[in-house]
Amino acid sequence: MIHRWIRGLLILSALIICVMILIGLKLSVKGHQGPTTAHFNGQRFYNRPHTPQHSFSTILKWQLTRSISPWVLPTHSKADHRPVRVTQAVCITALSHASFLIQTPQATLITDPIWSMRASPLTWAGPKRVTPPPIPFETLPPIDYVLISHNHYDSLDLKTLQRLKHAHHPVFVAGLGNEHLLTQKHITPVVTLDWWDHVPHSKLPIQFMPAQHFSGRGLFDRNNTLWGGFLIQSPIGSIYFAGDTGLGPFIDQIKSRIGAIKIALLPIGAYEPRYIMKPMHMNPEESVKTFKKLNPTFAMGMHFDTFEGLADEAQYQAIKDLQTALKKYQINPHLFIAPQPGQRRCWPIHTL
Repeated sequence: MIHRWIRGLLILSALIICVMILIGLKLSVKGHQGPTTAHFNGQRFYNRPHTPQHSFSTILKWQLTRSISPWVLPTHSKADHRPVRVTQAVCITALSHASFLIQTPQATLITDPIWSMRASPLTWAGPKRVTPPPIPFETLPPIDYVLISHNHYDSLDLKTLQRLKHAHHPVFVAGLGNEHLLTQKHITPVVTLDWWDHVPHSKLPIQFMPAQHFSGRGLFDRNNTLWGGFLIQSPIGSIYFAGDTGLGPFIDQIKSRIGAIKIALLPIGAYEPRYIMKPMHMNPEESVKTFKKLNPTFAMGMHFDTFEGLADEAQYQAIKDLQTALKKYQINPHLFIAPQPGQRRCWPIHTL
């Protein structure tokens, strides 16, 4: 009897593993094909310098020992306005997580848009949205460009991208290799870029920037598409959207190659535990160090307090840690804020 029970348990375990492998295979996406470069070996992209890839046992240990306090619905989660086209200003609206609406007289852009309730391939499991989108999708102004930092589910949300395609017909911009998934889902036109490349024939200069992260949507496609940030040359100066990233030497490269940056949009969340997250996600203190290096006139934090379960820090901990870091480095807290959902800042364009 015991032997039958053990045999049945082994068969069930084998079936579960097979199902997981099949799901992982189905979710895996086709990657970039092209010549080798300093960060592409012909099959996979990698960070410069290389960052460690965690073993399965390390990830399993983290998942089995996680302890996360329940999150609550935020008290402020709606924008106080409906954004419209701008003519004499540059405006940035925080849409929660890594989504920003960037409005200039030349074009309107949106970064890493996600209106879905989960950052997951599943509707019933995975990181769950606690902070609702502050702006109803239907009230978005006409969108010209959609900037996608990488293909993780909280940054490349197919349902939202398909809605944008049908409602606005924008140009979708992402790192190398992402064109396969997007065109397969009829999300076009799409422009894919290597680090430092520019979008050709764009309404305003848009450049893909290095970052320290990784990519993958299934079990067998890790790092076969490129990740990064974006630099937008606006009438008031450069706007830097860092995307998902850890702290790396690329920040110094950006500073030396680009020069002055007017506004920086920097990640401050999903950073605990550090033994897992440090290579791929800045913590608030590292974001403040990045602020000091780039020396923008203003910065907004992102990638925090939206999806429960992405990492282990408590709700609102990123905001507290940002305030502590700003005080430590003697930076005016009004120059680097953790924006409320829907919070908007505008900079007038001064003309002669």
